Amino acid sequence: MPLLIFFIAITNLFSEQLSNTLEGVINDVACEELNYLGKELLGDVLEFVSDTLENYLDDALPPEEHYLYPENNLSVPNCTYLLNFSTFSNNNSD
Repeated sequence: MPLLIFFIAITNLFSEQLSNTLEGVINDVACEELNYLGKELLGDVLEFVSDTLENYLDDALPPEEHYLYPENNLSVPNCTYLLNFSTFSNNNSD
């Protein structure tokens, strides 16, 4: 039993120094890995966004596949009234 108490006392004596050393090493390795991974991941994300947005550029698609094709070629019957919300305003001044 006295040997166990002696071992615990020695462990407690060096635990803070050991903990700080291990924490520093783990922190350095984690920062290095995340730094590399972050640059790679950011590059992949930017490439994905670029590829995705390329489909919406005016010159990239044929007219039938353009994202505004339905709106630009809308056929409305003569007896139908459409609201233009871009010019709609609230003029209820009482």
